[in-house]
Amino acid sequence: MNKIVNALFSGILSVGIFSTQSLAQGELQPVTGTNVSLIPPADFVVSDRFAGYQHEESNSSILVTEIPASIEQLRPGLTDSERLQEKGIVLLNKETVIVDGQKALLLNVRQSAYDTDFKKWILLIGNETESTLVTATFLAELESEYSQQLKDSLLTVEWNHSATSSTNGLAFILLETKDLKLAEEIGNALAYTKDGVFPAVSTNDPIFVVAPSISPQYKEISVFAEERLLQTENLAGIEIINSKETSIDNLPGYEIVAMGKDIKSGETITLYQVILVDSDSYYYLMQGQVSADLNQQYLSQFKELARSFTRR
Repeated sequence: MNKIVNALFSGILSVGIFSTQSLAQGELQPVTGTNVSLIPPADFVVSDRFAGYQHEESNSSILVTEIPASIEQLRPGLTDSERLQEKGIVLLNKETVIVDGQKALLLNVRQSAYDTDFKKWILLIGNETESTLVTATFLAELESEYSQQLKDSLLTVEWNHSATSSTNGLAFILLETKDLKLAEEIGNALAYTKDGVFPAVSTNDPIFVVAPSISPQYKEISVFAEERLLQTENLAGIEIINSKETSIDNLPGYEIVAMGKDIKSGETITLYQVILVDSDSYYYLMQGQVSADLNQQYLSQFKELARSFTRR
């Protein structure tokens, strides 16, 4: 569970490509592939790469991420200032709000990425078994134009947690391997585990996560891929074993195999990562982790999963 949550949260500034479908303003809109509806701000459009909405000209977005964990499990990682600072996030304010007739947590944070300052409104709503993060991101320099309207949009959220979401809303698919089966769809990400069991039975078991970015990056792909690898939050002392350029689904990419130490257990972990670059410098991130003792069995399956990636 922590591996998945960390991967999603550390990638919160990643960006996707959006459609040009305009929205009827002032009306509650379902977020495709999720159990959330909201009223998006004027001129925001439906994304065809991630669950949410985006405004191209201002580089602003609303991203919905559903997580199979209780609100109390997620709250510490969102409200602990020291833990947030380790991710480069500064907590500006937090408050309890009423959304869809229940209490929710609303955060205002600042984060820097790619030499750019962003601000965010983050809404956490959930219960004892499942939660949803709705994250509105905008450039800090455009705060006066977008902060209030994005906050207002988040406060319109309706959460139908009894509904069942589907991967049909995602813009990509992967083919399961002999042992690695689709376990969860979490927001715009898919998680694969041994036999599809979630959460994993053991911390030694493999996990593979794939997600599109929600913001572009403009560095050389090899440089960016290595930087992103070193941001893997649950591992320390990461060392790259080998790396190379690759191509999957006609997208240029970069593949890395590395080793690291799990921060909590001290166990040696094999880390596999592929980044594929789509148009306009948006990208897909695929990352697999497994105990080094199981490296021989699962590294080949990580590669098989990654190479089966296909855009719909």
